[in-house]
Amino acid sequence: MLILFSQLFYLCVLLESVSPITNGNFRPDEPASGDYPFHALLLQRIELTNDWSPLCSGGLIHPQWVLTTAHCTQTPNSKPSEIRVSLGSIHINGENSQTHDLQRIIVHPNYTSMDNTGIGLNDIALLELNEAAKLGPRVQPIRLHMNDKQLLFEKMAYLTGFGKTSSHGSLSSRMRKAAMHITDSTKCALVNYADSKICATSFLAEGKPCTGDSGDPLFITSKNNKPVLLGFLIYITQSGSCENDNNNSVFTRVSSYVPWIATATGINLKIFSNI
Repeated sequence: MLILFSQLFYLCVLLESVSPITNGNFRPDEPASGDYPFHALLLQRIELTNDWSPLCSGGLIHPQWVLTTAHCTQTPNSKPSEIRVSLGSIHINGENSQTHDLQRIIVHPNYTSMDNTGIGLNDIALLELNEAAKLGPRVQPIRLHMNDKQLLFEKMAYLTGFGKTSSHGSLSSRMRKAAMHITDSTKCALVNYADSKICATSFLAEGKPCTGDSGDPLFITSKNNKPVLLGFLIYITQSGSCENDNNNSVFTRVSSYVPWIATATGINLKIFSNI
């Protein structure tokens, strides 16, 4: 991720206590086409070549709306025309994908960018597609976790992304899935952990996030076997090698922002808290 995203280097600098990230998984499962049809890959226009390069990930929550991190939208030219969304492909090259330009980027009004500690607040943004996605087996929105009071500790969740498969490697050519264990918030306390965030840990044998995983959706499976979006990745709590099993991952908690999402989009969100 370090080379492909030179324009976003300031987002990916490894700090002593916090490592912001933007897309990667070690030894994960390789999903089949249509397994996770809500996954959205964000692409950034490269000014010098006019090509499009992978930037971050997000989750499709409505045919015309994608949820992601705010810092993923803070490119040197933070305009809707500089970002596209690729849907429906398990390949980073966009094979068999739908590609959508953006109509609007809505960043949370109280978002504060990462300071010298690597901490950002209200790191969440909405992307409005210029036209509704064509839904089908490979493109479907994900339901939001709505219960902000529910304790998630010790739940097993999953992460999908296209990130690095080793600390010094390149982005994965196809989507990967990693298992995440939601853990005690004290393990993320060094990064000013708040109730609007989720702390999770992972192990090398099950896949780990790394440089390049910002915006990767964190989800669980409901009682009726439907995916439910818990949050999306914003940073990891240790610098150094991604292979370090002491690394914990921090996610923006979607349920903390449901009122804002509903107001900003006008979507009639269905309450879904019975997990």
